[in-house]
Amino acid sequence: MFAEGDNDTGGGASFSELKAYVQAKLMWNPARDGRTLIKEFVTGVYGAGASCVQQWIDAMAAEVVPGNGHGERHAYFNDDSNVEYLPDSLLARGATLFDAAEQAAAQDPSALEQIRKARLSLTYLQRQHAPPRAPPNGPGTRGLSETRCNILAFGT
Repeated sequence: MFAEGDNDTGGGASFSELKAYVQAKLMWNPARDGRTLIKEFVTGVYGAGASCVQQWIDAMAAEVVPGNGHGERHAYFNDDSNVEYLPDSLLARGATLFDAAEQAAAQDPSALEQIRKARLSLTYLQRQHAPPRAPPNGPGTRGLSETRCNILAFGT
C-alpha cells in the first residue's frame, strides 16, 4: 500500500498532521469512515475551537472539489500565482472562523497553538489572493516571502 503525504521541508503543508492521521488509520482499517476520522482528529487537536476549524475544512473541501468547471486545483507553497478560484467571501469566512476558534480555545495553549498553525494556510491564501504591492526598491510582491518565513519558523 502506498500513501502520499505532504513533503514540505521544515514542517509540512496545510493540515499535514490531519492527512497523516487519516491515512494511517485507513491503512490500519480501510473500512473506517474518513469523515469520522477527520472529526475525531479535529476534536482531539483543536479542543474548544474544533467546530470552527471543522467548518473551515468543510468550506475549503466544498470549494476545491473537481467538477466545478475548474478541473484540478492546487495552491502550491512555492508558487506565487494568484488563487483566483477561491472567492474573497471564502477567505473572509475563514478569517471569521479562525478568529472564533482562537477565542474558543484561548484557555488551552496546546489547542490554541495548533489553531494558529492551521491558520497559516489561510494567511498564505490571503496573501496569494491580495493584489501585488510595490516595495520601494523591488518588483511587486504579495508579501509571500514573509508568509513563507512565518510558516517555516512556526514551532521552532
